[in-house]
Amino acid sequence: EMESQGKLLIDYLKELTSSASKPISIAICGHSLGGALSPVLSLSLTDRRSEWDAEEKASLSVLPSAGFSPGNVEFATYYDHQLGTVTDRIWNELDLIPHVYQQSLLDQARTFYEPDIQPNVLTNKVIDFFELLKQDKEYHQICLQTSGFNLGYNEAIEHIVAENFVIPQLSNLIAKLILHYLGYENPPQWLINNVAKTIESLLKELIGDSTSGQTLSDKKISEAELEPHVKKIIAELQKDKPDSNSNKLRQNILQVLLNLPDFIRYVARIVCQHMFSYTKYLKVLPFHIMLLQKLNSPDKMLLEKLINSQDKESNMATQLDTQPGQSGYTPYGLFIYDFLVLGINNRFFWKCPTKKILELYNQNITPNHLDVGVGTGYFLDKCNFSSPPVRLGLMDLNMNSLQTTARRIARHNPEVYQHDVYQPMDNEIELFDSIGMNYLLHCLPGNMTSKAEVFKNLNKLLNSGGRIFGSTLLQGGVELGYWTKKFLDFYNAKKVFTNADDDLETLEKILRENYSEYSISVSGCAALFSAKKD
Repeated sequence: EMESQGKLLIDYLKELTSSASKPISIAICGHSLGGALSPVLSLSLTDRRSEWDAEEKASLSVLPSAGFSPGNVEFATYYDHQLGTVTDRIWNELDLIPHVYQQSLLDQARTFYEPDIQPNVLTNKVIDFFELLKQDKEYHQICLQTSGFNLGYNEAIEHIVAENFVIPQLSNLIAKLILHYLGYENPPQWLINNVAKTIESLLKELIGDSTSGQTLSDKKISEAELEPHVKKIIAELQKDKPDSNSNKLRQNILQVLLNLPDFIRYVARIVCQHMFSYTKYLKVLPFHIMLLQKLNSPDKMLLEKLINSQDKESNMATQLDTQPGQSGYTPYGLFIYDFLVLGINNRFFWKCPTKKILELYNQNITPNHLDVGVGTGYFLDKCNFSSPPVRLGLMDLNMNSLQTTARRIARHNPEVYQHDVYQPMDNEIELFDSIGMNYLLHCLPGNMTSKAEVFKNLNKLLNSGGRIFGSTLLQGGVELGYWTKKFLDFYNAKKVFTNADDDLETLEKILRENYSEYSISVSGCAALFSAKKD
């Protein structure tokens, strides 16, 4: 049960800030509709800060993604002035939704898949629908000058989406579009349903099987192939209007249906660009798949198809990457790291609650400490140092992680070392009494035996009697659930992890050979270890 359950947000935040003994950071984020609502909520909290944060202990940051325009130009101007500097708006140049409602952006959406997909009567109806929704009101996007990203297209995923999402959802929509095109203002529901059944069988023929090797762009259709479906639709229409002209109906229906292949691609592309492009850009595909699984949206086969499709592309993308284990720690990745890795992955996939790792820190950390592979600095921020003053060192190959952590624990004035732990250590660095290495080993290249070199290198920075501790994800000697194994394989395929052969027995052997006193405990697929240098 959450601490905030049953409480108004503003009341919960008031409790949070009033009991806080140090500054706190609040990040407000959301995707799609949430991408439009999160800035609105953030602005409301800013305007009402006196009600929940009278002492101004909290700092707000906003991460809206894929959001449509939430207000008019006055709202956007006011928002940018109040929160523009702490807002990181993420949007995809090929995603329809961020273009919605502001007219100048909506106009671009009619043609932004050209020349690959040409506008037609069906695709134009989609944009017409959004223009109808805005009811001549003048909307304006917040943080309009923020650059978007563009990852191009992935036809393999588009085909999977079309096969599993488009057929169930699109047949009813196309039936309504056909009837509207033929002049029906309020067609009876039975007519919509009957036309939709014919459209559904046509869609299945057009889309086919994503495992066939064909892409949606390979799909073509002729008038002769459409003829049986057109006749069925006309038969349904004449049940409602027996005197309607069959030849005229045929020509109008053909004009719509001949555009179906491009319309299928258009809708599949909209879905992909609005969903999977963001998960790829933010490197959070496993989290997205977990949400879909929890919502019972796709079946297991679809989830596996998405993972496998991303795996193939990831392998190609990482072949020339010389630092893959730390390449995922982008500013965006670090922004969501605590929520995704410490909140979701640890609990649901690795089966190692974050509080267990925090306990490991509290049991072993000293006021003279070096942290290696610092992540976001969460544990250094939350742990208890036994006594001041604190000397704190940060070591990582990734400068984004070093900067993020240094800002988070600036109160300790940390020493920062950008260094590869496989390389010899600088002899001029003053020694430490404790060294932490949380979730470091499984991100390093090589097998577990080669990773023993890391302990030898770090021992040179550790005082006699000092403690070295940490945690790592293993695949041998621990229990792996179905989805745990799938996501470990996924990260290994991307080369973010290299732990396919990491096992508990070899880790214990390394500790035994390097330290006379050590301990290991297992939680899920994570090993938590500590050792004392002689």
